Amino acid sequence: MTNNHQITDLNILKEILPVFNYTNNPFAEQVLAELLTRPLPSIALIEERQQILKGFVKNYPCLKSYNYSRAAFTEVYQFIQARDQPFTGNGIFTSKAQKGERQALMNAYAQFVLFFDELLRKWITMISLSFFPGTYKATLETLQQQLTDLDLPYYAGLLSEQQFGQKAVKQLSAKIVAGKQDGSWQRFWPAFFLFEAYTSVSLAIVRKSFAFPAFGNGPITIRDLYHPLLSDPVKNDMVLSKNVGLLTGPNMAGKSTLLKAIGLCVFLAHTGIAVSASAAKIPFFDHIAIFINHRDDLQNGYSHFMYEIKNLKNLILEAARGKRCFSVFDELFKGTNSADALAITASTLEGMHRFENSCFLVSTHLHELKTQPVITSNIVQVLHIDCIIENGRPRFTYKLEDGWSDLKIGRLLFEAEGLYELLR
Repeated sequence: MTNNHQITDLNILKEILPVFNYTNNPFAEQVLAELLTRPLPSIALIEERQQILKGFVKNYPCLKSYNYSRAAFTEVYQFIQARDQPFTGNGIFTSKAQKGERQALMNAYAQFVLFFDELLRKWITMISLSFFPGTYKATLETLQQQLTDLDLPYYAGLLSEQQFGQKAVKQLSAKIVAGKQDGSWQRFWPAFFLFEAYTSVSLAIVRKSFAFPAFGNGPITIRDLYHPLLSDPVKNDMVLSKNVGLLTGPNMAGKSTLLKAIGLCVFLAHTGIAVSASAAKIPFFDHIAIFINHRDDLQNGYSHFMYEIKNLKNLILEAARGKRCFSVFDELFKGTNSADALAITASTLEGMHRFENSCFLVSTHLHELKTQPVITSNIVQVLHIDCIIENGRPRFTYKLEDGWSDLKIGRLLFEAEGLYELLR
């Protein structure tokens, strides 16, 4: 369904992962990264994940305090991994020479009890399972039952009364090893890491007021769209009524940021995760390709222009095979001269129009495109980001509007910075 371009060009791991990351251990963080970078292959699976996350969102009053020490987790995890045989005592509780070893062992078991007792008592048993779909509800019940079977409140009580000793250690040791032998712990950890990743996503959804998109036929429709990294964003509404959209506007107007926001919205929607908008309706796409960061492919010896050609060819081949494609190209064919760029951009837009089940977004600075038949025939939806000239300087509004932008601000900025005088 996808490749590494959108993960790189949308900066999923570097910029978007921290937006959703409230995890407390590296394994859960890795699961979170997988949730954010792997689109799901069907609407049914997307909606199932949405229902799971909505269950976590409804449990926000309980989960909003979810937190624990990373160091404590590491110690407990490594402790369990090292338990292969039940503890038998072997003189450690009677030998004065082994006092330090005995204390370390007691501390490790105490840490085990306190860590899982808090996890179970404060969060896992407090969430309402009725909010979750059946399959994931069963997973949570299994997770809860495994911890309940450890009798953690009993051992926590012994610790508080300073009655936690050799007998308790032997009992817990036997339970831990039995769980490893029957595979319970091997099943517990992936379920726990996914639980924490889902919790992390839900905390971000509530705190940032993200919305779950709906899937259906018709145009991409997004209300109050913005890029989640912006601290004071200008929010835009967008309805892509045609399958090809052409975005124009001067440099620094915010075209690349808007394209990233749209690409991110569509991409995250396909992972089943809520997006930075107040509402969205999106068709399901089989293939998503985002090309925003301009680069040369040094490994394959391609110039930037050839890199664009190869990417476009691969995308069109996918669309020609009948796949429903969504793609974003920021300043397509910037890597060649303007005459070539004008001719092949016009041909590209006209060709893209023929793939009715796909959706293509392209930004451009080629003002001459405005008079080309592909634009004058109205088969492409033309949009622009508004900019106002005040006192000889541009004021960027970052608002998305219909129609073409003829505004050129390069000379204005050149003059405003006094470069004409300096160069004379």
